[in-house]
Amino acid sequence: MKQRNMKKYAVYVLSIALLGGTLLGTYLVNNKLENDDTKYVSDPILESVVPVVSTSDILIRPYTDSNVIILNNYYDYRSDEDTQINSIIFYNNTYMQNTGVIYGNDSEFDVVAIADGEVIKVEDSELSGKVVEIRHSNDVISVYQFLSDVNVSINTSVKQGDKIGKSGISNLVDNNKNQLYFELIIRGELVNGENYFGKNINEL
Repeated sequence: MKQRNMKKYAVYVLSIALLGGTLLGTYLVNNKLENDDTKYVSDPILESVVPVVSTSDILIRPYTDSNVIILNNYYDYRSDEDTQINSIIFYNNTYMQNTGVIYGNDSEFDVVAIADGEVIKVEDSELSGKVVEIRHSNDVISVYQFLSDVNVSINTSVKQGDKIGKSGISNLVDNNKNQLYFELIIRGELVNGENYFGKNINEL
């Protein structure tokens, strides 16, 4: 009987010891947190991180007016029939495959550089109007034709989005609209600019 009472007593003591240890541990942890000098912040860690890819490396469209539309597509034999028909230019009784994209609007619009670069040509053509060529990185050249006014000069540097000039009325495509004839050349090959806007120039 005495042995059974001792066992009960031992169980009570052990239970009280465990409870006391738990309470003591909780107290010590709370006290540690209250006196902790560690600073906690809720601001986003990545808020001020600089992007790895510069936005100026991404090719933009050669105009800023949202009302500008495609008047004539770049000729690609793989395109659908309607697009191919719209990429044929008829001039002086001759049908020609369009090597660029002709953009237009009812009113005059600004023409801008698609990327940083150097102006390598500025000329005036009876057929193409004022023409500007810009050499960019990665062996990319952009050509802007049908311009009525030019804001850049040869051998000068331009930044992406800089105004090159203004759209003009073309003698090649007679539709009474203000136009820009844009060509894109990558490593010596004329390509469809519509397939490259929004892409990284360094990955072309």
